[in-house]
Amino acid sequence: MSTEFINDQWRLPNNENKDKQSNYSMDFDGANNDHIETSSNVGISGSQSRSMSVWLKGGTSNNNKSWPMAVAFGQGSTNKAMWIGGGGSPSAYWYFGWWGAPSATSGDLATTIRMDADNDWHLLTSTYDGTTAKGYIDGVEVVSAARTINTTDSTLKIGEHLNGSVYWDGQIDGVSIYNYALSSSQVTTLYGSSSTGIGNPMSLSPKPVAYYPLGDQDAFNGANYLVPNSSLKDYVFDFGGSSNEKITTSNSSLINGESAASFSLWIKGKTGLASYDGMLCFRSGSDYILIIARGTITSTEFPVWIQHSGGGVTTSTSNAIVSLNEWNHIVVSGAVGGKWNIYVNGELSTTQSQASNNIAAISQASSFIIGQDISSREFVGEMSNVQIFNTALPATGSNSVETLYNNGSPLTSMTGFTSLQGWWKLDASDTYDGTNWTIEDHAGSNDGTSSGMTQANLVASDLSFKTSISPFALDFDAASGDYIEIYSGTVGNLPPSFSVGASDSQTISCWVKSNTTTNNNFIWLQRGTTTYLRVYLNYHSGTDSYRANIIVRDDSNVSVSESSNANNLVNRNQWNHITTVIDRTNAKLYVYVNKVLTGTGTALGSLGAITQITDVNMGRDSYGGGRYYFNGKLSNCSIWNAALTSAQVSELYNEGVPQNLNNHSAYSNLVSWWQLGSNSSFNTNWTVLDEKGSNNGTSANMGEDAITDGVNSYANGLSSGMGGDEVIGDAPYSTANSLSVNMDVEDRVTDTPS
Repeated sequence: MSTEFINDQWRLPNNENKDKQSNYSMDFDGANNDHIETSSNVGISGSQSRSMSVWLKGGTSNNNKSWPMAVAFGQGSTNKAMWIGGGGSPSAYWYFGWWGAPSATSGDLATTIRMDADNDWHLLTSTYDGTTAKGYIDGVEVVSAARTINTTDSTLKIGEHLNGSVYWDGQIDGVSIYNYALSSSQVTTLYGSSSTGIGNPMSLSPKPVAYYPLGDQDAFNGANYLVPNSSLKDYVFDFGGSSNEKITTSNSSLINGESAASFSLWIKGKTGLASYDGMLCFRSGSDYILIIARGTITSTEFPVWIQHSGGGVTTSTSNAIVSLNEWNHIVVSGAVGGKWNIYVNGELSTTQSQASNNIAAISQASSFIIGQDISSREFVGEMSNVQIFNTALPATGSNSVETLYNNGSPLTSMTGFTSLQGWWKLDASDTYDGTNWTIEDHAGSNDGTSSGMTQANLVASDLSFKTSISPFALDFDAASGDYIEIYSGTVGNLPPSFSVGASDSQTISCWVKSNTTTNNNFIWLQRGTTTYLRVYLNYHSGTDSYRANIIVRDDSNVSVSESSNANNLVNRNQWNHITTVIDRTNAKLYVYVNKVLTGTGTALGSLGAITQITDVNMGRDSYGGGRYYFNGKLSNCSIWNAALTSAQVSELYNEGVPQNLNNHSAYSNLVSWWQLGSNSSFNTNWTVLDEKGSNNGTSANMGEDAITDGVNSYANGLSSGMGGDEVIGDAPYSTANSLSVNMDVEDRVTDTPS
């Protein structure tokens, strides 16, 4: 962790630790009821596989407590919880618990490590693969036993017993939760080493469903610590089974005439799925290959079939049963003249039973259809990462079905799969034009086009996860007149990069989440006596959404404006990325919502210079002393002295996650960038750091509690009983790290001794 400013402190690691994953932790005082609880569940429930990992340094007072839990979720009944902490009554040993079914006898752990045997950090990791529970201490397996675990969805508690009566004494760091059983090598990776520091959970594949790097990222809001979940959900497509929803690819001969083929897709069938609802199909006259649900569908499971006809032969496999309302990886693989197999979650589930009915040919004269069968029966559920190969993939080994399954998470790279012909990720990399989705083919140029689908078909999912540079945002209260002032003063003193000459282009970008139902929610203002550039939202009551607008008036009182298309509105109470562009080359204004151009642009006409500017604000229209304010959250606002292209706007959107703009392809055109919340400090007012230039902003009417959870975050933690001094400069493999006192975000300067 390099030098960072988090809300009220510079965190300045010892130079020898600056490249380590973690240098700070949180100290829990068991006598003060210190604890953290997440805002929502971490996504682990039922009997699914899971893992939990945490770094602990236990205090001696734990020995006088009955079952102190450092990390826990579930409920207090037999086999309904998973926790790590201290075992015994009173506690004396490190312990892995499944309520009512502890992982080992005290003797097994007594010979390993007593909680009070040293004053050092230890990594405790617990895994469960659906059959066997294992416990590891410092990367070494110390216990293994058959268990039946079936937890309920619940929030995660850190430093607190599930019944709320016992609290942890000691330090905690690096809490991570997984929806699969970690392998021994992955546990070793998490353990790390004294030279490199602890392992980074987000470097594992699949990534954790939740990760709390305690101390390094937590921000104090005046009353509690905000503890961000550093793992964000990725996106998939949700097929509703109505309105003829489907995706059709552009190529009708992708595997025509091939001697073998494989089809891979991730599916989550939902309640409402019916027999013969299709997931993937193509048809050439009477020849076809279908992957469908077929047969009896219960409240918990459904069958997946392959049905095909080729060369006059029609056959179906026996069904492969998969779980309803859970993610499953399906691979169908076979060759002309041979049997066809269905693999479920990396394992062979069923093989075509009749050798005499082998498919005689793969003939394709039509496009692939995702989400329907040949009779337009639509899939009901979520889908991701549809792939087509022109070979029969092997079950195991390199570039196999096992490789594709990847422990339950789609691969992010298909390097080595030379037989890959089509790859439709079905995620936030795809583009909606207000009418249809364009579904990018990441293996070639065979893009798909949606039918009957809207922007609402793209949904966040726990299938895979990613990280964000910015875990926080600032919350603006219109009733209190909250805003950020970038500049207020005399014309001519304003930094020249904010003025727009007669031939200058400009781009303004911001993440917004508004919760009001009124008009004139001002995101950005550059204003002079008669000139202005305004970016704001107007409420659209019929859809409980907003239209994003840009309006510009030049030095000669010429005005032009552009608003978002009625078919592509900004959803209320959801994070959206807004980009507005003044493009002098094409003489147009543009508005983008979540990387999509929402209109064709308005001609600039005779619009001239916008230079007589006296005010630059976020969250307020300063005309007449301030008539309109923003109500909601803002994060990662930026201004550019160029008209960003649609590709550069897509790069800004970054598939729904704020990115480090210092790495953006148009970095040379970046004028100013304010993360808002991250790299911001509070002392009477908020100071928001300009990450590129020197145009820091200052808040008005905003309290310390304005800092809030960032873009598209979930299952964030909030502390209780912790007074703001619990972050300490000590972590596994990392000591003597410093924390600032009475310093703000502006105290770091570039001037150094020569």
